[in-house]
Amino acid sequence: MEQFSAGQILVTPEMSGELLPLLRMAKGLVIESNDDNGSAAMAGLALDIPVIAGAAGATSQLKSGTEVIVDATQGIVQPKLI
Repeated sequence: MEQFSAGQILVTPEMSGELLPLLRMAKGLVIESNDDNGSAAMAGLALDIPVIAGAAGATSQLKSGTEVIVDATQGIVQPKLI
């Protein structure tokens, strides 16, 4: 995985235990796969960060360094307007 800094949104194809150290630094989580077992949602609740699951194509559409807003209530990721 590319360099990851605290406060960034973690965008990944799927949730795995190997990502937990990064997730603890993240401001949000976007995963391409569905969260069938609820592990991403539980991690998000425990860390008080928004989680979007089932975001097909997120890793190819969201380029590193792009500022976005993750709205877990509506289930959307949108560009941050300056």
